[in-house]
Amino acid sequence: MVAVPELKNYLGKEIRIELNGNRTIQGKLGGFDFFLNLTVNECVEIKSPKTKPEYITLDYLRRHRRNNESCLRE
Repeated sequence: MVAVPELKNYLGKEIRIELNGNRTIQGKLGGFDFFLNLTVNECVEIKSPKTKPEYITLDYLRRHRRNNESCLRE
């Protein structure tokens, strides 16, 4: 049996996700499944600290497209 991270503790909380290709997005975790695919609400792409965040309509992330994710606020 494979251990699944306790992502249910982060539902509705702000998370930051590092994607392949040096892209970073930020939004609220809306849901996930057993394969660790994520849905993200109110998603913005963070390009650099000097530029304005770009709002995107991304709401579904497949597991193999992500490098890292972290919760921003507890």
